[in-house]
Order: sequence, then structure tokens, then C-alpha cells
Amino acid sequence: MQSKKVALVTGAATGIGRAAAVALAEAGFDVVINYSRSEQAARTTAEQAQAKGARRCYLNVTLAMIRASARCSKRLSRNSAGSTHW
Repeated sequence: MQSKKVALVTGAATGIGRAAAVALAEAGFDVVINYSRSEQAARTTAEQAQAKGARRCYLNVTLAMIRASARCSKRLSRNSAGSTHW
């Protein structure tokens, strides 16, 4: 099974962010829709992305949280012993 690329689109609930998320979905990406205040608008964007064929999810996270998550993921992937060292 070939996996799709995933795009994280910040500010994707409305405007240019929404247009980008939907365009990426149409181009074959799965999309993660990040929003700050507009959960209902993010849901609408997610529905539009899904209609274009994307698997989608929507999140209310800050970029700092995303960066921290990426750092944790890198640390976990480098640890081949099965335990986590911080």
C-alpha cells in the first residue's frame, strides 16, 4: 500500500488557509487542519478536504506545540532500545 503525503496547514479554518488545505487535498495530500478560534469553520474545511479525497483531521494547537511534538517524535525515533531518555 502506497501512503499519501500529509500536509499540515496552519490557519486552515478560513480564507487562504482553507483554500490551501482544499487545494492540497485535491492534489492528493491528506491534510491536518490547524485553527486557533474557529472550530466550526475548521470542520467545514475538513469536510471540503474529505470531499476532494483526503483523509483529514483538525486540531487546535499552537506552532510551539507542533514543534515540541516534532522534537519528541525525533527523540523517540532515534531511541532503538525501546525506552525514552530525555
